[in-house]
Amino acid sequence: MKCRDTAAGRQALNPHARQRLTAALEDLCAHKAGLAAALLALSRRAPGDGHRETLRAHSAEQRRHATLCGQWLARLRREEQSAYGVPPPRRVRVPAFGPDAVAHSGWHEGLVACYLTGLGVLTAAALRSLRHTARTAGVLSSHGSSHRTSHGPSFGSPLGPSLDSALAAMAREDAGQLAYGLTVARDGALSGHTEGIAAACLDGIDAAARALVNPGRQAMTPMVPVALAQRARTLDDRWNAAREQAVGHLVRSGLEAYGEQARRRWDAALDRAFDEYRERWGTQHFVQRAQAAGLLTPAAR
Repeated sequence: MKCRDTAAGRQALNPHARQRLTAALEDLCAHKAGLAAALLALSRRAPGDGHRETLRAHSAEQRRHATLCGQWLARLRREEQSAYGVPPPRRVRVPAFGPDAVAHSGWHEGLVACYLTGLGVLTAAALRSLRHTARTAGVLSSHGSSHRTSHGPSFGSPLGPSLDSALAAMAREDAGQLAYGLTVARDGALSGHTEGIAAACLDGIDAAARALVNPGRQAMTPMVPVALAQRARTLDDRWNAAREQAVGHLVRSGLEAYGEQARRRWDAALDRAFDEYRERWGTQHFVQRAQAAGLLTPAAR
């Protein structure tokens, strides 16, 4: 499809970059919205007013983040419709994390699910993915500042601050929330809840690994071998980083004895997610194909 010869058209993202950026924004928005709902649900079972108010405040903060992501998505769609004459396709995506994750859990188990898995792994990975995607699409400079280039639109708008400053603020606020979650988990482990907290962490690892592969959604697969290898390495590195982050949360919660078990659980969950992807779509995930073709180094996983 040809882009209209207008100022908006000349500034528009190319279709592939637009699809990648839209997907990254949708993922972060979904995780933030799901986490906000889960925190609010867990707050009703919090042991005391202090924890209850903290969870409600964190829920409101995550909801604000989700709203801001939704505003960026709406603006991106408007600008791209102006440039190409048709709106970008919408993808249906069920949030990977939400109130169901804490519906039947105890306080400590629910807290681990929200903070160590929902926030510390899934939302953190989605935020890193968005920043990387925005930078490679030309929306952010290599130094992180939001700007307008020939590659893509600026995201500074009357709706809020620039994309980069807002994402940096989100990362700081998420880090503060994660610190609270780790502190409560560590205190819980010291007060006799070690087994329940460890089990919740390991179950969260299974869920997080599957969510990152997302076998229910067909992956956007590059056709050019060089691009395929580059994209596969990016995802593989991102998943490995998420695994080490999940293990790090265990260690910081005083459960370092479960570290190697956590790594094995992650790798097994990733393999199951690949199997599910192949069964659903009739083909291997392109990261697996890249591994089989020798495009990834053996140390990558």
